[in-house]
Amino acid sequence: IAQRDLVNLAVFLGAALLAGRLASRLRQQVLNLREANASIQALQGLSRELAGAADAERVLAVGERALERLTNTDARLLLVEGGQLKIEAREGEVPFEVGDRAAADWAASNGQPAGAGTDTLQASRWRFLPLRSKACTLGVVALRLDDAGRVASARASTLTSMVDEIAEALARVQLNAALEAARVQSETE
Repeated sequence: IAQRDLVNLAVFLGAALLAGRLASRLRQQVLNLREANASIQALQGLSRELAGAADAERVLAVGERALERLTNTDARLLLVEGGQLKIEAREGEVPFEVGDRAAADWAASNGQPAGAGTDTLQASRWRFLPLRSKACTLGVVALRLDDAGRVASARASTLTSMVDEIAEALARVQLNAALEAARVQSETE
């Protein structure tokens, strides 16, 4: 009887270990699916809001809000105007330091990320991601990151997609403004 009980105990322990592993794997898959669903919903919400944005100011406001929700940190969108990156602190915002400005300018000029968590100008407390259209860099996204300069890896691809969507919306409103200006000019001639 004792040997039979030991065999039964071993079988039950094996089954319990297998069930535990399967439950752990299932739990991880559920968590991954929830994260993916949250990312899809965030991107859909951003797309919907950007579709209704008629001017650059509205695109900037919508984009900043979406990026702040995604990253749980401060986000600013800075535009290139007249070939220069326009870096101005709005009322209530802490101005960028000299190193932050250098990283923002570098990101805008080179079309590559700079600042915290990158290989370029790492001393900045902010990470600057370029807002690129097909033709040029329209501006940069500034994200104030944690001390390690990281964005959660699960959110990094969503962040990239959001930055791309914001850049496309900016390009669209700038093109619309240029077309409207050309239409007005042709009507006045």
